[in-house]
Amino acid sequence: MQLIHLRHKEIDKAKWDDAVRSGCNLPYLLSWWLDVVCPQWEALVADDYKMLFPLPIRKLGPLKIIEQPQMTQQLGLIAADGHTPTAEETEAFISHIPYLSYMFNLNERNRPARPDQTRINLKLSLNSSYDEISSRFCSNTKRNIRKASGCGLNITEATDDEFLDFYITHNQHNNAKRETINNLLAAAQGNGAALILSARRNGEIVSAVMFLKFNNRLVYLLPASSKEGKDCRAMFLIINDIIKTHCGSDTELDFEGSMAESVARFYRGFGATEHHYQRIRRCRPPLFYHIKNALCNIKGRKA
Repeated sequence: MQLIHLRHKEIDKAKWDDAVRSGCNLPYLLSWWLDVVCPQWEALVADDYKMLFPLPIRKLGPLKIIEQPQMTQQLGLIAADGHTPTAEETEAFISHIPYLSYMFNLNERNRPARPDQTRINLKLSLNSSYDEISSRFCSNTKRNIRKASGCGLNITEATDDEFLDFYITHNQHNNAKRETINNLLAAAQGNGAALILSARRNGEIVSAVMFLKFNNRLVYLLPASSKEGKDCRAMFLIINDIIKTHCGSDTELDFEGSMAESVARFYRGFGATEHHYQRIRRCRPPLFYHIKNALCNIKGRKA
């Protein structure tokens, strides 16, 4: 296996995306996603794009480090034929990372020899009937679905503009993250990968979420609720609706975590099960953090 390091302009994105589509159901590895969250990403590839390993580059002045991009849960090594990379293959790619400092997440199929941290994802298989899936809902989830059902809510799709206005109003983010969200939504819509659902009461949105669609995976990506939506437990009804719509298929609903126990409890309430992925790091000296913080402060003063 011969590994090649490709700078951003050297990557054949058509070959890259073909390999991702045939090899996994992780949308974060698609070139359009990486172009938004890390515009100068690079890559390690082997055997003419038979194996892929994105390198999310962050520039700190003259230095390059590898850092997990925002809005992106998992990266790491995939194989175009869909096989699970061996520990030896994973370590071979890690050992060929051409930069001194890195900290980023591998994906669920990667098992490095020395992970820095094991992280939690929660997913729900929708390959059973709704009755079977809902029988595994916890009592609190069932109670909240009943409460939401009695609040006069309607589940409908929402436009991009409706969703962005609502999401930004009810989630406090810095300008950089808002721009990333806007660009991701535009790119996802352009690639047929976005599904936006809202819960409306008297015609007004009280909860909304963007799902990211790729192969058989639905990622619960950007949820938002107003106070009224929270009081009505509207998000429970949105998730219940997506389960009803996709039950009996090979779809898996990916809740994207969480390491926060209260959030994880919400996902587990629908019967989601734990899946683990690894974070790895090397050589994160304080100097890098000082440079990063100084640059962020400068950008903040200019904003």
